[in-house]
Amino acid sequence: MLKKLILFISLFGLMSVAIASDCTTVTDIPEKECKALVAFYNSTGGENWRYKWRGLETDNVCDWYGVTCSGKHVSALYLFNNQLTGSIPSELGNLS
Repeated sequence: MLKKLILFISLFGLMSVAIASDCTTVTDIPEKECKALVAFYNSTGGENWRYKWRGLETDNVCDWYGVTCSGKHVSALYLFNNQLTGSIPSELGNLS
C-alpha cells in the first residue's frame, strides 16, 4: 500500500499545473476577473506555488485555493507563505 501511495504522489507531482487562459466557462465571477487571476498566477510563478491552482477544472474560481468571493466578485486573495515569485501584473487592477 505504501508503494502505491508513493507512486501516486510521484505521478501527481509530474502533472502539469499551468492554468488555461480561457475563462469563458467560469460562472461565479466575471470573465475579466478570471483573466486577472490567470495573469496573476502566471506572472508570480504559479507552477511553483506550494498550493497550486488546478486551472479551469471547475467553473467555480471561488473554489481555488486562497480565493475568496462575495457577490459574484473576487473579494480577497490569501496566499501567505505560498512561494510566490515575480511581479504583480497590471491585470490585477481589474478585480473590483
